[in-house]
Amino acid sequence: MQRRSKSPGKLYSQEFHADRDARTRLTAETILGQFARWTAMDSVCDVGCGVGTWLAAARDLGAGCVQGFEGPWGEAVELVVERGLIRFGDLHEPVADTRRYDLVISLEVAEHLNAARAPGFVADLCALGDVVLFSAAIPGQGGTGHVNEQWQSYWAGHFAAQGYQAHDAIRPLVWDDDQVAWWYRQNILLYVREGSPAATALAGAGLRAPVYLDLVHPAYYTMFEAEHGLRRLKRKARDLIRSASQHFDGIVRKPSAAAPNG
Repeated sequence: MQRRSKSPGKLYSQEFHADRDARTRLTAETILGQFARWTAMDSVCDVGCGVGTWLAAARDLGAGCVQGFEGPWGEAVELVVERGLIRFGDLHEPVADTRRYDLVISLEVAEHLNAARAPGFVADLCALGDVVLFSAAIPGQGGTGHVNEQWQSYWAGHFAAQGYQAHDAIRPLVWDDDQVAWWYRQNILLYVREGSPAATALAGAGLRAPVYLDLVHPAYYTMFEAEHGLRRLKRKARDLIRSASQHFDGIVRKPSAAAPNG
């Protein structure tokens, strides 16, 4: 039996979420503002919504109906939207709602759920609306409680099984925008149900299927190299210290020549 990972929220402090909200708000406004230029965004839901940052941004941009879903941990922290706008429950279990939304959001959440949950989680998102704004950590990205880091194409395969096509609409617009967090610039894709009115509207806006799905952002690569370079330097320093210690230890322990008799 596969063990469940901990709920993402249990892994982070209230201070983390407060700081994350401040840093994420501009990202949310930038990305959702662009989406609103393409098609309707009257109703929005966010699965794994944290403290509600993206819901608040959507509402400020004119969404009349916003709904969040989050783990039970959210009941014990301060939110940035009214508590009644978020339903709390285990995201390892099916997420269901009778309503369908203009935009479904799930960002940097899926990597916290076990691989066995991946197909059902994607199906849950697709059941909520024709357009899904999705991102998840890639292999090696790192983070607290990540148990299923996968390339973007892995998730695209799960969405394709539901009849949803990937559109690389956001990344080209924010790729060089330092005010947008690099993990969104690297991972975020739109998935749209084929043949839906939203697909027609987005096609009219010039959105097409991406040439490449699996990308690593230079900001992440630079950070990765810096961290691993520092680790290599530390290992080198430890090796030098160990070598020097062994060398000097050998000198100290070297037996002195026997004193002459007489």
